[in-house]
Amino acid sequence: MPRRDAGRSIALEEIKWRTWNDRIRGSVPGVSWGSLFTVEEAPGMGLVEIAPGCELPKHHHTPSEVYCVLRGTGTVRIYNKAHDLAPGTTVYIPSNSTHVTINTGDTPLLILYTFPHAAFAEVDYVIDA
Repeated sequence: MPRRDAGRSIALEEIKWRTWNDRIRGSVPGVSWGSLFTVEEAPGMGLVEIAPGCELPKHHHTPSEVYCVLRGTGTVRIYNKAHDLAPGTTVYIPSNSTHVTINTGDTPLLILYTFPHAAFAEVDYVIDA
């Protein structure tokens, strides 16, 4: 029997943006993110924006992650292998892979991210020193 669920959409201006804050570094300037759906929904999906010259600090998590770059340029280092980021680039980050994302351009780097098999609430970020 088909499920009778109309789904839903979210406009960019409806996203509740937060600053990146972790247990080691505290608040990280120049990095903000917002979930596109509730933290209980799967797939976990959202946007992260990184200001020029700033970085999303090194971290890892159990679920794999996929980046799709919407705007800007940068680099994501996954276990020290650098992957260039530009609009239209898609990157797969394997489960438990340490990664750091850096804006190398002069405009904000905007990335759509997803945890394909997990709700955001199931993602336990482990901050790496």
